[in-house]
Amino acid sequence: MKVAYNPRNIAFGICLLLLAIAGCSKPDTKPAKVRLGNFLANSTSVTVQIYNENGVNDSIEVKYGEVTSYKTLQPGRYAFKVMAQGKIILNKTYGLGDDGRYTIDVAGLLPQEANKINKHITLARLQNITEGAAAHPANGYYPVLSLFNDYFIKEDGKGKVRVVNLLPGAVALEAIFTKEDEAVNEFSGLKYPKAAETKPFEPGSYTIKLKYKGNALAGVFNNVVVEEGKLTTFYIMPDMHNDTPIIAKTTAEP
Repeated sequence: MKVAYNPRNIAFGICLLLLAIAGCSKPDTKPAKVRLGNFLANSTSVTVQIYNENGVNDSIEVKYGEVTSYKTLQPGRYAFKVMAQGKIILNKTYGLGDDGRYTIDVAGLLPQEANKINKHITLARLQNITEGAAAHPANGYYPVLSLFNDYFIKEDGKGKVRVVNLLPGAVALEAIFTKEDEAVNEFSGLKYPKAAETKPFEPGSYTIKLKYKGNALAGVFNNVVVEEGKLTTFYIMPDMHNDTPIIAKTTAEP
């Protein structure tokens, strides 16, 4: 039996095949967003260079206690090279996911010969408050990079809060959120340099009472605001000029 082939039918079939392949292809990826924070306690600023396989993507200066705005990057693996006073102090690679949102922080103390005496005095004071040698983390407070995922699920009428302990020497901080002198929420056992689990909060103004291990009062911070529909992060960090804890705040949206 002879089968007749119609060129028009063949062309039409090829078109259908191409359309089917296009329909099954991977959808366009959404960019990732990343911001940078500097909590390196004895450096007024750091420079963070962002690399991918094609070379330097960007170079950003970040002042102490500052968290930058989000930068948009295509999903993939990136190296983050941190420089302070002209020297490379950290170099770490992270994978940034499709439509991900991240904060990358540098914290700790700069391992510099000129600062050894000040570092020793500062740590000695902090360790006396937090029970001596037990306050030492494995890396001895040398600089460390940490990546925090800013993704969260929005709850109607609520905000989300997390607290990050970036105070060298304080191994078990407690942050108590109060309204009109009444405790309404708390984060206990805050370990350096970690973030506590995110908690839902009623929007509004709070007072934070910060306590060291052993219940010694570290500080009181009034009029800290939690915003509805946003993730609010409170960073506990040292004042560069003394041992007094201070708080920096950032927000993220879903």
